[in-house]
Amino acid sequence: MLPENSSTYQSVWGDYDLNGSMDVFTPNYNYSQANTLHRNNGNANHWAAIRLRGVESNSFGLNAKVRVKAKLNGVNARWQIREIGADVGGFGENSIIAHFGLQDAEIIDSLQVRWPGGLVQTYTQIPADQQLTVTESSGPPPELDWTAPNLGNVVVGIGQTWETDCQIKNTGTGTLTYDLVSNQSWLLVDDHSSDDVAPGDSVLLTIQIDAEDLDQGNYYGQLTLNTNDLNEATTQIPVTIS
Repeated sequence: MLPENSSTYQSVWGDYDLNGSMDVFTPNYNYSQANTLHRNNGNANHWAAIRLRGVESNSFGLNAKVRVKAKLNGVNARWQIREIGADVGGFGENSIIAHFGLQDAEIIDSLQVRWPGGLVQTYTQIPADQQLTVTESSGPPPELDWTAPNLGNVVVGIGQTWETDCQIKNTGTGTLTYDLVSNQSWLLVDDHSSDDVAPGDSVLLTIQIDAEDLDQGNYYGQLTLNTNDLNEATTQIPVTIS
């Protein structure tokens, strides 16, 4: 894994490419040598990654305990636990995102976060194979209500633009926070791409495809909706234009 004659005091772990497998980074203390990043291509097993966002506690959720329960290999459900810490060593830190291997489990039966201040938040029936963000609660939960737009095969003429509207509604009793992110410069979201939605309110936003600077051909992109409603924490929308 390390280059010949390299020197290091430690290695740190984290899933930098979000494929569900932990990658390893090795910082070398000899400045003439490059640091090393080993990418783990992983396998077909399921996984989950939990990022914490503290409100009353520290913002990274340090010293919080994250537990997940899932049925592994068809046997009785088992608990796994991770404690969020920043005490690996003096030359690097592991990712503070709690990572769990789930083998063949496609659903997390129960996710529990115990915050340093004593608050316990529990969620159930969460799909595997995603990174979730759990925000420390200081009130009742939000609930996302929306229909993802169908952007699987959009035809846009060269030099033209295409757009559609999308409504995000909060049917819960707590404030909904969302962030709609594009991975392409030609795939645009209006000024409401990130917002807070009060209980009972909704936001209408516009998604636009701009083909003005594109040559003729097929293009592929993706929109990702992140929210603080764990039942709908992450939604990915594939986009194809021709």
